[in-house]
Amino acid sequence: MLKTCLSKLLAATLIVALLGSGLQWIGGTTAYAATPVNPNATQAVQNVLNYFDTVQTNNQIISGQYVRGQNYGYLETDHLYNLTGKYPAMIGYDLLYNVTNANDLSKWRSFIVDHATDYWKKGGLVTLSWHETNPLDANADAGGWNSVISSMSQTDFDSLTTPGTTLYNKWLAHIDTMAGYLQSLRDQGVVVLWRPYHEMNIGFWWGGKSAASYKKLWQNMYDRYTNYHGLNNLIWVWAPGRDDNNAVNSNYYPGSSYVDLGGADIYTQARGDAKFTNGNSELASVLGSKRYGLSEVGLLPNESAVQTNFDYTWFLTWAIGWADNQFYGYPAANGPGNDTYTITQFYNNVVTLTRDEVPSFGRTLTSETIIFKDAMNGYSAAGVSPSNWTTVTTGGTVTVQNVPTVGLATGPDRSMKINKTSTTNAATAEKSFTPQTGIVTFKATLRTEDVNWKDFIVYDSSNRAALHVGLQGNYIKVYDGATTLSSIESITSGNWYDIKVILNTDTKKFDLYVNGAKRANQFSFKNTAASDVSRLKVGVAADATGIYYMDNVFITK
Repeated sequence: MLKTCLSKLLAATLIVALLGSGLQWIGGTTAYAATPVNPNATQAVQNVLNYFDTVQTNNQIISGQYVRGQNYGYLETDHLYNLTGKYPAMIGYDLLYNVTNANDLSKWRSFIVDHATDYWKKGGLVTLSWHETNPLDANADAGGWNSVISSMSQTDFDSLTTPGTTLYNKWLAHIDTMAGYLQSLRDQGVVVLWRPYHEMNIGFWWGGKSAASYKKLWQNMYDRYTNYHGLNNLIWVWAPGRDDNNAVNSNYYPGSSYVDLGGADIYTQARGDAKFTNGNSELASVLGSKRYGLSEVGLLPNESAVQTNFDYTWFLTWAIGWADNQFYGYPAANGPGNDTYTITQFYNNVVTLTRDEVPSFGRTLTSETIIFKDAMNGYSAAGVSPSNWTTVTTGGTVTVQNVPTVGLATGPDRSMKINKTSTTNAATAEKSFTPQTGIVTFKATLRTEDVNWKDFIVYDSSNRAALHVGLQGNYIKVYDGATTLSSIESITSGNWYDIKVILNTDTKKFDLYVNGAKRANQFSFKNTAASDVSRLKVGVAADATGIYYMDNVFITK
């Protein structure tokens, strides 16, 4: 179903005709009315499906970015915003991938619910996948990635997909646990592109068995989630893999009554690789009028091909090096990923839709005003003073340094370094801004090179501390009220930690997240008399020496 000039002309004619007919369009007019496979799907699901039809008609593509597990520093979505000035239209997560500790896994899933809800309310779209661990395990999730890629016999798989068996009941309990997180998203009104059991035709996970039994697995989950749990916020996405040895295999297609959208997971060494063309043709053949996208992709195709050759309606770039190999480093396998120039060019192309261009779908959107941001990369050279900040250097130096050392298209990635060498004088950096009231968010990436106390303090316009965070010893610590100092996260010197603090000047309370996990819930301001927030101050403790790095500062309201 490759696009041609004629098809574009016909599509344009159709749009004009429909405009004239007065039919409703999401964000204008619509040429289609897609039918969700779930007859009880919410109106928001209907609206989102209609939007995918609109995108296909307009020869556009919805940008998407997967966010990896915890403990990697700040999110890829924030990096893309810093790089391009745009957030991806869609954010993606996996309910297991790259998180091995059971305690961290629970926190990661809770983070997904919180952050996906926030992204939806700010105008974005959400997609989730799930690398489920092998149901043969004694304890679900305990085996991590090694369990995902372990084997299962066809006999066991047949038992798993037969209601009433012991293995079926174990599987049911596991998927019911995931349903709880999806219900939380449903209750917040979040539409989820749900992509379970993907790349079934490649056979890397325990479910790579016969096509007939795979279809039963999918259909059993669909029935449980739709008819038992009432997950009417889900859009069901079937996503086979596409590589040199595995074409999109129609034998694994669960059926048009169980799939809303299709996708191909494609990794390649070249943007013009035939896999993109072949995957497009194969999905069109299997799915008929249903829309499809690049449901997981490493290296992006050429923008011109998106407009002229393909009907992909979205892409979801995989994490870290695939998102930007110059910033995060080259990925270890599956292709080189996108460099900084490619990402910037793709996001700035008219074909690519970003979060600010997604229709509201009836949502009451949460606005976000950027009060201040500094990724430290706009300064002229390493060693200069960070001019966006007011610095005190009587007890040391405050400079911009090439740390991390990865190279961006516009120069090295940099951070602010505070090197305090005196125990009697100061080395600090401050940023003042117009006083803000209500809910204000502070985000930054922090790193200490030693165990001495480092400050991250937010003041009001009368010099009263609303928030006081410290890095000391092996912990991130924070004041809950004037005197209670809590150790909320263990840390290691030399590692980066992403922190986010959401302060409410009306309630005098705040939540604090470390690497995406909530560590402080409704703690009290250090000084409850603080009436606003207007200044951020960072530095090494007055009576200590030490080295402190800070990067990727965002202050938003």
